[in-house]
Amino acid sequence: MKADVKTEAEVMNVMSQSMEAFVKRDLDALLALYAHDPGLVVIGPYSQFKGYWPGNKFTGTAN
Repeated sequence: MKADVKTEAEVMNVMSQSMEAFVKRDLDALLALYAHDPGLVVIGPYSQFKGYWPGNKFTGTAN
């Protein structure tokens, strides 16, 4: 299923902000893009990157 034009633009905007924050090594800007939910679980593409976000603080590992 293809997203509508508005949704696609919004997703691309967040992806662009994410990449810009990553390149600048601006963790606060990157984390601001995520939901501020104490139950949020962050899982990366590799088994060594996983963690939880209790109280907006990442408490996982990224090796």
